[in-house]
Amino acid sequence: MLTAWDREAGGDPARKILFVEPTPADGTEVPDTSVEIQALITVADLREVKFDWKVTTYTLYDDSLVLMFNFDNIAALGEDYTAGGLVKDISGAGNDGYLYSSPGVPQWIPNGKYGGAFDFTGNGINSGQSILVYHSDSLNPSSGDFAIVVWIFTRDDYDGDVLRKGSTNTAGTWYKLEHAPSSDNNRLSLNFNTDGTDATVNSTKAYNDNQWHFVVAQRRGNRAELWIDGAKDGSKSISGNISNTANLAVGSKDTQNDDFINSALDEVRIYMRSFGADEITELYYSNLSRYDIDKWDLYVNQSNLTNGTYTYQASALQGRKIRSTEQRYITVVRQCPYLGNANPVVNLVDFSMLAYEWQQWGPELQSDLNGDQIVDIQDLAIALLYWLSDCNQL
Repeated sequence: MLTAWDREAGGDPARKILFVEPTPADGTEVPDTSVEIQALITVADLREVKFDWKVTTYTLYDDSLVLMFNFDNIAALGEDYTAGGLVKDISGAGNDGYLYSSPGVPQWIPNGKYGGAFDFTGNGINSGQSILVYHSDSLNPSSGDFAIVVWIFTRDDYDGDVLRKGSTNTAGTWYKLEHAPSSDNNRLSLNFNTDGTDATVNSTKAYNDNQWHFVVAQRRGNRAELWIDGAKDGSKSISGNISNTANLAVGSKDTQNDDFINSALDEVRIYMRSFGADEITELYYSNLSRYDIDKWDLYVNQSNLTNGTYTYQASALQGRKIRSTEQRYITVVRQCPYLGNANPVVNLVDFSMLAYEWQQWGPELQSDLNGDQIVDIQDLAIALLYWLSDCNQL
């Protein structure tokens, strides 16, 4: 809860942050597996944003965040998405992105994952678009933990860099997240090149489905980890440092003359910290955006809920003052799902249906319990939760 921060005497913690629709009223019964929560924050000097869910506090914004692009084209923040214009880093670290006519400016689209996004149409070789972030020591993780976080709308790609700082001709060490690293295999991949043991982790399957996917590429101690849509997809051992004076690029190699991506990107972030499994799940469910000098929007789609009571609260650190919403609670009282049965229970027929539709894509799958248009491990987990609740039938 809020004991992690010291309140200043006489402060009014609720005035600067409040819940708005579609947040449920306090005490609402929710007949579903998910709930939408939204809070508006009016704070000029924002230092931290935290979200409490049940018994866990999640830090969504603090000084570990060294790059944060919403891609929402907010003129009040100084953004201008034309050649010579600026993409504002709202982390507070000052790592703004710059748009130049050469190699090209990606197309801004209003319908990204959250608000706007940039659509890159590169060929992987010598034609495309890029966003340049000039070198800053704040972007060098050295031997510490760090995380690259991004939403990507995947299409067919050819050796496209999602984000990269450093390469063979500009640095001895580097980090990058890429799509289709080996010709046209369309796998997502991280490559952390250190002065010790390097790490490359490729996704277990291809992604070219014209869908948004949430990707975390991180170093966590002596492991390099690739997470996709809230689930760990692979990891490798890593040691040594990553530090260079190269620029950082989004959508291409850091030199902006190669590896141009052919996908849309949204909500690009770099943290100088790593995240545990529950924290990555919460990042997957949530988004923080800035839409004016002193105005922020926190959105959470808390999902995969089972029957029970859940408390929640949002808070923000303004200078040394805590601003917080009231604590609310919901009670989830779901009906059992209709899968392969005519009856709303989970039994062997349902698991057979889930096995039949496993790894299939589409909008009308009976076993797609979380609504992401694919039947995968997350749907199996939901079915098992139903099975362990009062929805089972032998």
